[in-house]
Amino acid sequence: MTILVLCAALSFAASPGFPEASDSTEYVFDESSALEISSADSISRAIVECGPEGSDMRAVRVDLNDDGIPEYMLCCNCGPAGCNYAIVDGQTRQLLGKVSGTRIHVLAQRTHGGAVLEGFTPKGEGEATLVRMVYDGSSYVVDRTDLLTGIGVKWVQDKLDEIPKPPAH
Repeated sequence: MTILVLCAALSFAASPGFPEASDSTEYVFDESSALEISSADSISRAIVECGPEGSDMRAVRVDLNDDGIPEYMLCCNCGPAGCNYAIVDGQTRQLLGKVSGTRIHVLAQRTHGGAVLEGFTPKGEGEATLVRMVYDGSSYVVDRTDLLTGIGVKWVQDKLDEIPKPPAH
């Protein structure tokens, strides 16, 4: 189990919060960060499968690929274990993938031009999962899933608490 905790710790160590060589910024967000968006944003519910027609759509907007146009992280199916977020390209409105967790960590680290994402979900009784998503050039895919236990869970929560939330767009 210790090895799994160390793997999760490496994600934080390998991704400094504010790198000097890039405009990329690290963020953490949760359901409370999401703002309601209007249907004028023209995101097809059929593409993102994010609730019935006519229901409110809420999203966190953060630039994941440093093109100056924030992507949409649409809140879908929120519950005690967090939310599922549909990742939608801010320019093309295409679905890039899905990530879930009670908190989503947007790392400053990039793969194929897209921010690395980590979904953190506590499981109770001192356990949590940390799912790392990477951009493969066309979509977000799972890179690895770690089970955290014991003090590793608290350590990751404390590190996430130190990272700012993204600015409202």
